[in-house]
Amino acid sequence: MAGGKKHSYEEIVNTFFTESRERLEDMEASLLALEKNGDDEESLNSVFRAAHTIKGSAGMFGFDDIGKFAHSVENLLGDMRNGILSFDHEIGALLFECHDFMLKIINFFDANRQAKFAKGMLEQSLALQERLASYQEHRRYETTAKGSAEEAVKKEEDRSSGMSVDSLSWHISLRFGRNTFKNGFDPQSFISYLGGMGNIVDLRAIYDALPPLEEADPQDCFLGFEINFMGDVTKQQLEDVFDFVKDDCKIRILPPRSDIAEYVRLIDELPESSMTIGKILHEIGSLTGDELDEALSMQSEGRLKNEGRLVGEILVEEGMVHKPVLDEALRKQSKVKKTMRVDTEKLDLLINQVGELVILTSNIKQIASELQSRELEDSVSSLTMMVENLRNSSMNVRMVQAGDSFRRLERVVHDLSREQGKEIDLVLRGGETEVDKTLVEKIIDPLMHIVRNAVDHGIETPDRRVAAGKPPRGKVSVTVFSEAGNVIIEVSDDGSGLNREKILSKAVERELISHEEGERLSDNDLFKYIFMPGFSTAGTVTNVSGRGVGMDVVLKNVNSLRGTVSIQSSEGQGATVRLRLPLTLVIIDGFMVMSGQEIYLLPLSMVTECAEINIDEAMKGQNGNFIDLRGELVPYIRLRDFFKITGETNGKEFVVIAEYFGKKAGIVIDKPLGEMQTVIKPLGALFSGIKWLSGATILGGGEPALILDIPRLIQYARAAGPDSMRMTSEENQSTCH
Repeated sequence: MAGGKKHSYEEIVNTFFTESRERLEDMEASLLALEKNGDDEESLNSVFRAAHTIKGSAGMFGFDDIGKFAHSVENLLGDMRNGILSFDHEIGALLFECHDFMLKIINFFDANRQAKFAKGMLEQSLALQERLASYQEHRRYETTAKGSAEEAVKKEEDRSSGMSVDSLSWHISLRFGRNTFKNGFDPQSFISYLGGMGNIVDLRAIYDALPPLEEADPQDCFLGFEINFMGDVTKQQLEDVFDFVKDDCKIRILPPRSDIAEYVRLIDELPESSMTIGKILHEIGSLTGDELDEALSMQSEGRLKNEGRLVGEILVEEGMVHKPVLDEALRKQSKVKKTMRVDTEKLDLLINQVGELVILTSNIKQIASELQSRELEDSVSSLTMMVENLRNSSMNVRMVQAGDSFRRLERVVHDLSREQGKEIDLVLRGGETEVDKTLVEKIIDPLMHIVRNAVDHGIETPDRRVAAGKPPRGKVSVTVFSEAGNVIIEVSDDGSGLNREKILSKAVERELISHEEGERLSDNDLFKYIFMPGFSTAGTVTNVSGRGVGMDVVLKNVNSLRGTVSIQSSEGQGATVRLRLPLTLVIIDGFMVMSGQEIYLLPLSMVTECAEINIDEAMKGQNGNFIDLRGELVPYIRLRDFFKITGETNGKEFVVIAEYFGKKAGIVIDKPLGEMQTVIKPLGALFSGIKWLSGATILGGGEPALILDIPRLIQYARAAGPDSMRMTSEENQSTCH
């Protein structure tokens, strides 16, 4: 049992750190929004909620250093929400520093649960807290007189509008039950007890339940009171005053006007978890447990009478809750998405098991075909459809919206543009496109490299842009969309573009090519050299660029994801880096083919057609082999020759036409075997240097099959000649598709 409790606590603490990072992501996004519009109350509230939630949660788990620092940040934000401070670039820079420090200490304590601040952290924490406090004191002094004047004006407006002082007090509507006297209770004693908790501003006796005197029973109670009360109490404490008679009387307690605003604020600060309206209102103290039970009981009775009132309607109509508070609770509830946190390892395990099920289904399908049993084949067909639906559903669980992860690029652009004195807007398009979560995690670092390059190398300073006839503000766009089983990510800027002469000069300087060879290269072929390790055209080394590290990492990571990268640029107008990646890294639909005794798999999304071919009628020349496809010359490769496959042929050959990025090529095979779903298995380290393969899989019969890297094969088939196959190992690692 002890071990179970410890494990449970560990899970809760892990959740705290995970949710704290999520809150900080929200905080960063809201700070960026405030940079654009300092009066954005929703963004300010979001920043406050993040600090407030982290402070409270950290205290629960004993991480006092985190809680203390978050509390200092919360104090500053509280002054901003109360109008004492206003957002400006100076306070924004300070809050960004605080955000980064909170992320730093959260990561530190996540790795060192029992540790205190590391060396230097305490000093950094105290320095930031001192800046927060001094900033507050300085601004508070400046705004005190202004705030006092505004408060006086507000009071005068309230007075002139006829609003009485009672609107600042609690209002208690009380109707004692008829059996109050018979049960031994004196209404006066409750009123006296209430007076001891604060100040009864106004008390009015109500006799509306009193029948004609000749019909009244002297032992029955017909008293009611309307009370205005002022005191530092909660709604629950007021209800508890009448605890002994609450079952036999009717009590309605409405908060002061100031408390209505406080309830609205408390609702806004609630975590975005799934809760009923009653739960939300009870959580903030606007609704007591007894009131909620009564409202639910009234709702049940109404259903029996086919009235069907909503709980919220009952609460307002019965005077239990003010409508503005209910409206805020409804707004909060509508924002909540019903989600559930699942460990990534559990998702990976699910996907792996589904993958094995796909392989097993293929095996059963093959056996059914060999047995030639119609009934078995029908059952297998139904099973295959169900497994395919299961595969799609499980894959959807791994899909996340790209925009949620790419938001961190906004901070990169924000910080770099400030550092370099540039004015840059980041535009994110297609953020709703869903991408495999693992893919997003692996591509975010390469994307950051590309965006940094666009800001550092691409976008000019405002004066240079104006001199070139451009607006002073530059623009970096990140666009995400799906296309033919792939996800496309384009990073574009309206800066200076790539300088062909600089790239050529650097390539010649490093003896990668001669000047004459470079002059003959197209722009796209020449631009590939920027992906070479150590290649940089920057004149000076900065903390962002100049060391030649970055774009080679981009290419390496993209290649590891079975993706491609290409560049388009117009000097003086800007550049676009285009990444093409598979939608998922785990399971694909494949087209199975055979050459000799070897079985290969082609991604089905890239296969356009398959037809029998007479290889003797194909055109062969010094510069490559071509077939005539309905008047279009399409280059082809023959897998037997390409992989040096031996063995007899059956006299027939087929060509599979594959298309990628608008480029076509034919792959000549011995025999097509049909479509199949397959699980991608990574190649081991021994085969990592073979660039014509993108993975492997296990067939239904248990034998392995290699998955062809179609983009690379198309590139090779369309190259100038077969000599392009003989590449150095450095070129093999650096080739850009």
